[in-house]
Amino acid sequence: MDEYIIIAKKIHQLETNGELRVIYRDLDNVNGVCYEKNNQYIIIINSKLNYEKQLETVWHEAKHICSHIGCVKKNTNYEKEAIDFSKNVLKHPEIIQWCKTAL
Repeated sequence: MDEYIIIAKKIHQLETNGELRVIYRDLDNVNGVCYEKNNQYIIIINSKLNYEKQLETVWHEAKHICSHIGCVKKNTNYEKEAIDFSKNVLKHPEIIQWCKTAL
């Protein structure tokens, strides 16, 4: 459970410092994507998704940012890790509530 809080704090810090933007757009065939451009992280979420799926996708992309964007060594397990992470965080509503109130 500590990893969820660490990632939530890191994402909040990036957003507060202006180093992260979350954008909602109509996307075809993808839930979301993240990338780094000019020392700023961008998360794009498919606005066609329902709220729960958008929330899962934000956590998924946050895991990517905190775990491996900018890493030289590529790991084929990154996608599976992000999928597992985002699905598991939604099983802990107390974490979602903590994020709403603590950050």
